Amino acid sequence: MPRKPDPDKEYLAVYRGNWRVSIHVPKPLQGQLGTRLVKGLDTTSIVLARVRSKPIIAEFQKRIADAWDAQGGKKNSHIAEALELRRELQGATGSYRTLIEEQIDAGARLLHDRGRREVDGDGPDDWHEVFDPVAVQQSREYRRVASGQLTPIVALHPEYMQSLKIMDRSKLDEPRALNLLLDWMRTRKEPIPPHVERLGREEVQSFVDWLQESSDLSWASKVKYLGRLKVYWKWLAKRN
Repeated sequence: MPRKPDPDKEYLAVYRGNWRVSIHVPKPLQGQLGTRLVKGLDTTSIVLARVRSKPIIAEFQKRIADAWDAQGGKKNSHIAEALELRRELQGATGSYRTLIEEQIDAGARLLHDRGRREVDGDGPDDWHEVFDPVAVQQSREYRRVASGQLTPIVALHPEYMQSLKIMDRSKLDEPRALNLLLDWMRTRKEPIPPHVERLGREEVQSFVDWLQESSDLSWASKVKYLGRLKVYWKWLAKRN
């Protein structure tokens, strides 16, 4: 029988004598994150590697979860469904368009009512409905994405990557550049939702200032990543 993997070594691998964290990225996210998330632990000791790996593994798993959210979620998520309805809506006319719009409304209502509770008041007939604020927010987002009012920043990134006529090695810069932007939006004191429409001139300038002043990247890398983001933004502008 094949050996069971050692749970204490999950996500750990040896590279040139030292341990490192290495996590496979799901295929739908590889255009954004690359094929693997990797970070060296600077030790040959498995004991130290286990200790040092814990926060890094948690960070990488959070990045993968955030990437799913930014892209529209996993296959069965509410944003993925909204994006599919949006594609169907494009070019639809007549009764077919009406049907799609009705289903968008129905889907939004289902999300809105998720977690709905009836709360008793003081009297026997005194009660009121309470709605889950997360479900309410998801309902609004679903409706706006499906109708074309909001666009997840990375929703079209895989298609953009396929359109690029550059060497595969150069394509590795694309997800790195995009992640810089998404991480900045997510970790700000006042986070910015990962939608194209949320980035106005003021937000873009704030990101450029942060990248130039606060990041530990080299000057050449900053210029390169800003250039890649500009190209993607121009491509998006032609699509929306």
